[in-house]
Amino acid sequence: MFRSLFFSLFIFATANIQMGAEPPDYGRAFGAIIEKAAARLQTVAEKRPLKLSQWNDSLKKTAQAVFLMASRGDPEKIAALLEAARSRHPGNSFAILLQAISQNGRGDQAQANKTFEEFLLKSRKYTEFEETFLHWGEFHMLRRTVFEVLRSRKIYFKGREEEIQAYIPYEQFFKYVMDPRRDDWVMNVALVILILGGGVLLVTASLTGVDLSAPPGSSLLTMYVMIWIAYSVWIFDLAFGLPFGLSRTTVVPLFLVIIVLSILTLDLLAYLSDLARPMEEGYRRCPHCKGIIVTLATECIHCRKKVPSR
Repeated sequence: MFRSLFFSLFIFATANIQMGAEPPDYGRAFGAIIEKAAARLQTVAEKRPLKLSQWNDSLKKTAQAVFLMASRGDPEKIAALLEAARSRHPGNSFAILLQAISQNGRGDQAQANKTFEEFLLKSRKYTEFEETFLHWGEFHMLRRTVFEVLRSRKIYFKGREEEIQAYIPYEQFFKYVMDPRRDDWVMNVALVILILGGGVLLVTASLTGVDLSAPPGSSLLTMYVMIWIAYSVWIFDLAFGLPFGLSRTTVVPLFLVIIVLSILTLDLLAYLSDLARPMEEGYRRCPHCKGIIVTLATECIHCRKKVPSR
């Protein structure tokens, strides 16, 4: 039942697609995948298998829409169910695909093309939601078919390939391991040097009695932690990608510059505030480092230099 519906809605759109020497039967393969997905949707929707109630609601409304489409139900009701499914879970790309198929079946090719394009843009990632009723290979076959349909209709993505490219976790990380770009290589070396050098500096400071709970020791420790955070952001971007289109090559250096300037500014303000503070009775300032020492001291407890007695 499902296959006949989706095959009839979709086959005319794929008839002219060429791929190599023989034209592949995209319409038949597409219909077979949709049939399986529709059957699975009917089975899993009532079980509410997902962690979020909104996702389960979206799954159920998608299943109801599929059933109505298969039984030639009211188009307006189908459209309302699919819109509700998307509102409950905006990442429900399968509902977008069904909207496009429905528009395509009604002969509204211009709107269907826009919705097919939206499907490609919003289905880059195979998530837990799709996993409940679609296998990974089936999911990407649907994307490939839609891409070929749009191409057959003279709709191309030249210059926008990255916008529709399937997102693969760790893809950038593996690319870096195999053939790092120069800016990635430079950033990696710089961060590793900072981490190793900072570790040695902190150990040395600790062994020589530097107080890491007060400036400048605390500033050094804070900066070292921030370097590790910057390195984590860099690795995270390689593995998963940063949100909002941000790039590690911009975010990490900017983050480090802001942190260094912030720490230096705070230390300078603290130092100036300390210099302006009046001395309590029985204390004076070291003539070398300006640290506070007792009046009778002959050696500064901060810089370990000899000071004239009073």
